[in-house]
This record gives sequence, C-alpha cells and structure tokens, in this order.
Amino acid sequence: MKSRTLFLLLGLVLVSRLAPAQTSSDPAGLDAVARSSTRIDLSWRDNSIGELGFEIHRSTDNRTFDKINDAGPGAVSYQDATVQPSMRYYYKVRASLRGSTTTGFSNTDDATTPAAPPVANDLKATARNATTIDLTWTTSGKEPSYTVERSVGRSGRFTPIGSGSGAFTDNNLSPGTEYCYRVQYAEGVELGGYSNIDCATTQAPPVVVPVTPSGLAVSAISDTQLQVFWMDINVQAVTFEISRADRPGGSYQVIQPDYAQKIFDDKNLTASTQYCYRVRARNSAGAYSNYSTEACGTTKAAPVVVPDPPTNLEAVVLSPETIRVSWTATTSTFGTGYLLERATSPGGAYSTAADLAANQTTFTDTRLSPNTRYCYRVRTKYNATLSNPGHEVCATTQAPAPTVPNPPARLSATAVAFNQVNLGWADVSGNETGFEIQQ
Repeated sequence: MKSRTLFLLLGLVLVSRLAPAQTSSDPAGLDAVARSSTRIDLSWRDNSIGELGFEIHRSTDNRTFDKINDAGPGAVSYQDATVQPSMRYYYKVRASLRGSTTTGFSNTDDATTPAAPPVANDLKATARNATTIDLTWTTSGKEPSYTVERSVGRSGRFTPIGSGSGAFTDNNLSPGTEYCYRVQYAEGVELGGYSNIDCATTQAPPVVVPVTPSGLAVSAISDTQLQVFWMDINVQAVTFEISRADRPGGSYQVIQPDYAQKIFDDKNLTASTQYCYRVRARNSAGAYSNYSTEACGTTKAAPVVVPDPPTNLEAVVLSPETIRVSWTATTSTFGTGYLLERATSPGGAYSTAADLAANQTTFTDTRLSPNTRYCYRVRTKYNATLSNPGHEVCATTQAPAPTVPNPPARLSATAVAFNQVNLGWADVSGNETGFEIQQ
C-alpha cells in the first residue's frame, strides 16, 4: 500500500513538471528609461487580447502608487513628461478589460531623472555696427552648446539661427532694425530652460543728405495756373517735396510730398492772386535736403465774360397785387444768377426787384398796387458781370373787386292819395351810387 502511494505521488510530481506553465494576460517586461531631466520612457509587452487600454501607475517610494494616465488599446509604450529633475520614479502597468475589470500589474521598474540642464544667465545683445550684433551669456559648470534664437522686434516670432557656448555673433542684419534674442541648452533630447531675452538695434547707416534744389522760379500760365521749376545738380534726389504759402514768408503747406519731375504745374488757383513756393529734395534713404529759396508768382487776371441775357420773358397777372414773371435760361454762357429789374412804365427808371440764384427762372412779384402797369426786364449774372437787359415785358394789375354796399334799413310806405305812395328808408352804406326800387 505504501509503495502504491509513493508511486502515485511521484507520478503527480512528474506530470506537474511536464505540464506547460499557465499563460498570464498581465503586461510583462516593463522597462523604464530616463531620457531627460523631465521625461521617462516606458515600454512593456502586451499579453492580453481585446483590452480597452492600459493604466499607468507611478510611485516615488515604491510603496504608494497612483494612476497618472491611460494608454490606448494595443499600446506598448508611454512617455511620462511630468517628472522632475533628480528624482527616482517607480512604475507598473496593467490592462483594462471589459466589465470594469483589469489584469494584474506588470513587474515594477524604476528610473532616475538626471539633474536639470544648465540655464544661460545674463544674456547681453550688443550692436557692433549696422549689420552685426554680438551676444554673450554665462553658464554654471561646463560650457555646453546652446541654441540661439532670434526675433525681429519684441513682438516677432523666435526662430533658431545657430549655436554657441557663451558667445555668438549674428551677421548680415538689416541696418536700423531691432532684434531680440534668447538661448537654450540643447544636447540630444535634453532641452534646458530659456535664458532672459535681450534686444539690440543695429546702427543706422550713415545719412547722405541730397543737395538743396536751386534756381526756383514761378511763371504765370493763366488765371488759374502757375508753373514752378527748379534745378537739381545732384544724383541723390529721388523725389521732391513742394510746399506753398499764400504770401512771402507765410505758413507753408505741403502740396506735393513725392513729386518726381523738376517742373510742376499748379492748377485750379484763384485769378490775380499771389502764391509762394519752396522745394526740397528727398533721396532713397528718406533723407531730405534743406529747403530751396522762396519764389513767388501771381496768377493772371481772369478774362471778363459777359453772359447772354435770358429769353422768353413773360409776365402774368395773378391778382390786383401780384404778377408772376418767368423766363428761359440762356445756354450760350454759364450764369451764376439773375437780376430782375422793375419799372412802372415802358423804358422807365428800372430798379432791382429781386436778386436770384442760377436755378431760379420764375419770380412772383407781390404787394403791388391794383390797376397799375409794371414793366420787367432780366439780366444774367456771371460773378460780378451782368449781361445786357433782355427784352422788356409789361403787365397791368387787376382793378380791385367792387365792395357790395349795405342794404337800406327801416323801409316804410305811406299812402298819401289814391294814386300815390310815399316810401322812406335809412341809408346805412357809404359807398352806394344810387338806390334801386322794386315793386
């Protein structure tokens, strides 16, 4: 009996040793590697099928672990960029399964981040000339390589332009332009913090002032135009600035900021009016010469234009006190208005009845005397010049309407004979011319 029992135990041991080990769905082979002072990379082997994802757990003492994030289904790596320099971190992962279940945890692995990379201090940017800026900065310990970044102006975008260890020279810059810089430690994937930002402005190029224009003169072309001309004996001038005043030594206003010729026609001026001018040259760098000497000129007198008189003058009586006068505007010359004149007899002494605008060709003359003859004529105005009077037209106002007298009052009839009746009444009107008796 004992021999059978011993044989059975040996058989069970042999079977257990020959049977294959049970396959686990837990993640395995977790490996943690510090890539920089702020990053640790994790990798593992995915042993589960159909997992929903992986839970990443981390600890700083290998006792208390906290979940820090999730990785997607099928993931076999994760980057932890929330670590601090010079710290040891422990990690383990497990798969999330359906039904709110999980696998067991993987093995635990740890990694220690290196010390924080050095940061450049006291960055200084100094303009050497119009196209070069020198940079210097200080570091602690060794002199590693730093990436130099530059922006144009304080609000520009920084872009890498080179690298250096404590110094850098930026060449081929634009004159008179502000550039800002910052530097950052860079070695492999390890990036340090940025230095302070410092800015410098390249020196402006030397200013070449163009020669002052000479021989400025003004000539009258017409009553509305003056011609201004001058000499320019240098090749630096690109354009000219022309200023004008209304009297010698007056207040000048720029009328042409960038004129490219040396003859200028000033138009739309006022007749018989003096204008003064001065000119200065400008080169491609934007530098101006001194002003030229002043030159003045007077426009010619305006020609006298006598307009034509209106036509088709007509007078229509509207009432005992009103006459409407109308006419047709002339089209041969431009008029600025009309002068309506009135007299009380043909060819009589005319006086002004109305001074009218150019768009008025009708006038109603009121407050006239009844039963009176009035004569009219019209002149066209062109500024201060009047045309000859047009033809004369006359009209007589209506007589006033008669006033109806009041009827007699207190009529009485008295028979004084077989063939006679005497009538009597009171006269209560003062404008009658007689009485009408009806039987």
